[in-house]
Amino acid sequence: MATQQEKLLHRIEEMTQEQIMQGTYDFSDCCALVLSVDLVIDRSNVSRMLNKLHQEKQLIKLKGRPTLFISTQVLTKNFPYLSLPYTIQKDDHLNNYLFLNETSILSATEFQLDALDIGETSSLYNVVQNVLPIFYYPSNELKIIILRGEKGVGRKFFLEKLIEQNKRKETSKSARKIFYALWSEQNKLDILPELKRKKEGLSSFLVIELDSSISASDVSRKLDELSFYYKNEGGTQPLVALLIPPHMQNIEQFYEISPYVGYFPKFSERLLKEKVEIISSIYLTECRQISREIMVTKKVIQALAAISASSNIAYIKKEILYSISQAFFNRNIESAASTTILVSTRHLSEKIDQNVEGPRDEKHFWDKFPERLTFSTQSNLSTLEILNSTPAENWLIDRHIFEKQTIEHLINTLPTNLVFYSEQDYQHTLEKRLFNFLSETPLIKDPILQNYIIKTIAEIIRGSFPIENYIFPKQDDNFKGITGIIKKIERFLRKYQKGISEPKITFIRKLIILGIKKVTDVRVPMLISARDNGIAEHLAQRFNELIGKRAIFSMSSRRTEAMDKGEVHSFVRKMSRNLKTIDRGGGTVLVTDYDPSNDIDNKILLEIRLLTFTTYPPTMAHIYDILCILNGNIMSVVSVSSTIINKKNEHKKFLADDSLNDRAERTNSEYYELFNQLFSRLNTAKTNEVLYKLLKHIASDLAITLSNKLILDFLFQGNCLLEKHMANDHDSSVTIDRSTFKRLANQKFQRIKKQLDQAVDLSFIDFTDEDIMLLTYLF
Repeated sequence: MATQQEKLLHRIEEMTQEQIMQGTYDFSDCCALVLSVDLVIDRSNVSRMLNKLHQEKQLIKLKGRPTLFISTQVLTKNFPYLSLPYTIQKDDHLNNYLFLNETSILSATEFQLDALDIGETSSLYNVVQNVLPIFYYPSNELKIIILRGEKGVGRKFFLEKLIEQNKRKETSKSARKIFYALWSEQNKLDILPELKRKKEGLSSFLVIELDSSISASDVSRKLDELSFYYKNEGGTQPLVALLIPPHMQNIEQFYEISPYVGYFPKFSERLLKEKVEIISSIYLTECRQISREIMVTKKVIQALAAISASSNIAYIKKEILYSISQAFFNRNIESAASTTILVSTRHLSEKIDQNVEGPRDEKHFWDKFPERLTFSTQSNLSTLEILNSTPAENWLIDRHIFEKQTIEHLINTLPTNLVFYSEQDYQHTLEKRLFNFLSETPLIKDPILQNYIIKTIAEIIRGSFPIENYIFPKQDDNFKGITGIIKKIERFLRKYQKGISEPKITFIRKLIILGIKKVTDVRVPMLISARDNGIAEHLAQRFNELIGKRAIFSMSSRRTEAMDKGEVHSFVRKMSRNLKTIDRGGGTVLVTDYDPSNDIDNKILLEIRLLTFTTYPPTMAHIYDILCILNGNIMSVVSVSSTIINKKNEHKKFLADDSLNDRAERTNSEYYELFNQLFSRLNTAKTNEVLYKLLKHIASDLAITLSNKLILDFLFQGNCLLEKHMANDHDSSVTIDRSTFKRLANQKFQRIKKQLDQAVDLSFIDFTDEDIMLLTYLF
């Protein structure tokens, strides 16, 4: 029966081997506490035995908190040419010995990892570092490497590149020969007769793919036969790569065949940067294969990188070939003379999700990613060099320095659609208590802002919100009327989380005060009601950001449909609830996309029974002037109603005109500078002309005339969509009304989609169906 010390040593050997096989090198469980629990041995006895085994040099000690112990024998077996110390200090790391030794220095100088798109952070870095020494170590024995992984994870592609690099140092003809064989239960391997039939001589590289039914003993016997055959023929021993599935039977026996082992993760387990490099490498290969320049939009790369966990590189390649063939065919139809193939999301198969919402930590990567990649047949650049050298679409973005986001900026750009925030269902005790506290403050009049503050405080408490990255504007922290509530919240948070830091408490206090100030600064709020909420949301959000206030809210109002379906009461209740929610006592301004001067709408307003002034239409011109009126020192909407009516009448005449069809009128218009203010991150002088050109084509196709209203609406919404795509910011709450979509599918929607597809200046933008539907509602 094994002693406690023998059980302990055996367990550490298992854990060490397991981490090396997985390629993670995470030995955090190899500590006294975990081992004592695992083996049900007193911790003090485990600590004593670990130190004894370390003194006997059977274990390597990694000093730190906690101190870790790993098997000397297992490490020596897996890394036979490394010189490892028996104690690694706290400020040192095991990887410094595994991957930055003399062998690694040799690989860095003689082997170009760039050709494989592999850097030190790559998931394949450990694979390369583990198998590479066998290429350089002088030996007359058979050289064997084992690559674990599922089919399609890129093992054969990796080997081709690896062998290609090695060939550059070889001069013999045999260095160019690769032999491939499949060994399965149904397909027994008889490799010697095949090798003997080859007239060109012995192969230097043999790749043998095994299925899970093949035993390690059979493989060993076959490898012995191979070694003897090469010796008898007087040839240099070949390098044999065994490709095995990740869940091989008796897999530990294969590790006795060779310590040169590499694990290939699935595509979904790769780092985002690796996924992009793999996708780009395949496009580059196909570009050279068909001798045509290929342009690929960022959206395509994003969609392919986010492909499902069940897919691997072989499937990704099929999807890429599909996209190129679709783009190639469509390009030939549109322009036979065109030699460049533009691949956009409309060329992807239906299996690929085109509206990808990646994790928050990937947003920075995609923000810096170029809007399209160009793969040229004439270029000798590697995939990494293409990714690093491809410029962004500078014509669209203004040369404007993006300011660091402040908390105030985040608040000003919050959503405005009240529908999604009218009844928040808080699941956690922390959020429920915060909701109850803040509902006693003016924040109850802005449920969206209230929800944001609750969620942010919860993130601060959980440690997932970096308060050190944000600053507040100068403000008075002693806000009248809320001191008692803030003290209640602080007492609750100190009790909820013992030892909460003072900087967090201060940050939360400032956040609440800033939020309340945003509500109380607005005496008469505005509600924009439009047939499509995207139109209303863009107007509200953009002007809130411009004036730095939470003054405007939005909602969708299918008024005509409600009338047709006899759902007037439901429509009125919805609008009444929203107006009551935001009313601060001075009344509200309701901006609708219909003339409210008829009898039906008068009855609606009577039923709402709120101090509400209704006007129309929801265009940037009218809303901007209303904001200028409301920005004064007013106490009630009644005092400014006549002024708003006068402005409405001025706008009606201007919007019905067609003067903005003249370029000089557009560039000299009073709204030209307003576009610059609303879209400071865009080069609006360029975007407006590109969008106007697109609008003219759409109007011609639909046989409609262009009014100033349609021009302003289209330019405004178009710039909103362009900025959204530039920022890679997509609202996951926006969905298509499928019934409306179906009705318009063969009419306006398809015609607008066709014109967008043919807009050369916008070819790098992948407009979604939601984007096209929003534009459709303008006509």
